[in-house]
Amino acid sequence: MTQLTIQIPDDLKPFVDQVVGSDGYSTGSEFIISLLYSEKTLRETEMSPDELAKLQRLRTEIQVGVDQLNRGEFEEFDADDLIARGHGRLAANLAMNA
Repeated sequence: MTQLTIQIPDDLKPFVDQVVGSDGYSTGSEFIISLLYSEKTLRETEMSPDELAKLQRLRTEIQVGVDQLNRGEFEEFDADDLIARGHGRLAANLAMNA
């Protein structure tokens, strides 16, 4: 491994320390290395304008859902019940088309 010495502004040091303490990194260096790998991945997977637009629409839709959740606008559901209802609908559709 090659050694590279960097300097960071004083106001970023508490942030690095917090991330290291809370996100499972052993050292600040490990955190910085993960940032570099993330940036490398982003640059290697450049997106077309269409893909970027789709991603932005998806982010917008996700934020709408998060905002609704934060306002308490949701209904709890039971996954097993949802699956059973889906199976019932499938069976009914198959019976109608048979």
